[in-house]
Amino acid sequence: MQYNRARQVASRLDISESTVWRWAKAGKLPKPIKLSNRVTVFNSEEVDAAIEALGGAV
Repeated sequence: MQYNRARQVASRLDISESTVWRWAKAGKLPKPIKLSNRVTVFNSEEVDAAIEALGGAV
């Protein structure tokens, strides 16, 4: 299983990191996984599924 940081997700979708967090909060992107106080990641497979649901923005 692979994980992406918010910056990587933003780059894949050509959006800002702030938008990644907004979309995650709104349910457009999967819920992030908090690994530590300073490290939060997204499951790559779940992000891929969300991208497909958004219309294949990649």
